[in-house]
Amino acid sequence: PGGGSRLTIYSAGWKKEGLESGTFLGDWGGDFPDFKVIAPTYYWKTVIDVAANKSSAALLEHDLVPGLEHCCMDHPHVDPRLEARRMPSAAADNVVEDPRDGGQATVDCILPHYAYMSYCNDDDISGPPIGWLRVNVDTGEREHWAAPWRSGQFAEEVVIVPKEGGMGSWLLGMMSDARRKQSCLCILDGESIAEGPVAKVWLHDQMPHGLHGCFVPPGKHS
Repeated sequence: PGGGSRLTIYSAGWKKEGLESGTFLGDWGGDFPDFKVIAPTYYWKTVIDVAANKSSAALLEHDLVPGLEHCCMDHPHVDPRLEARRMPSAAADNVVEDPRDGGQATVDCILPHYAYMSYCNDDDISGPPIGWLRVNVDTGEREHWAAPWRSGQFAEEVVIVPKEGGMGSWLLGMMSDARRKQSCLCILDGESIAEGPVAKVWLHDQMPHGLHGCFVPPGKHS
């Protein structure tokens, strides 16, 4: 607007009362976290208007993402083909391509604007992640899968892997099973998360909680 630009940021964060509690992330040490004193994490949308000459900026919006107002979550990600790129509407009549994208703007118009994340609960309380969630940040439409209640299974950060052919994504996430004392790699179809893992690859041991990972396509090792 007015020759300027509008910046939309999606991030994991905490409500003001959680930051002012005095115990923010204070009990992550020890054998296990005490979720009674850890503030729940939410998914936020922040919109900023930047002047055309970039001399000033104004905050237009800062609120919870629609559809996730009561959802405790963590580690949000998007399809890597959409990271930090121009995000035109799927109904846009004309799209100005960024020459650095090599035609990426066209992909932006086709791919829905989904965010994927670890899912804890919909009760406004802090707790361990027990599954994964997908939300359409344009419409608020969402779906999730969670491990069975009191199964002793806990989810780790999800990794997004674009499907070959251009559309959709696979989700890779580690799941720790406290009763089996083993971890498994869960593979989910990003188009149907609610159906749960399409495959599980069990490891011999249990991976540490909070371990982060990434996906490297074949031929991209460096």
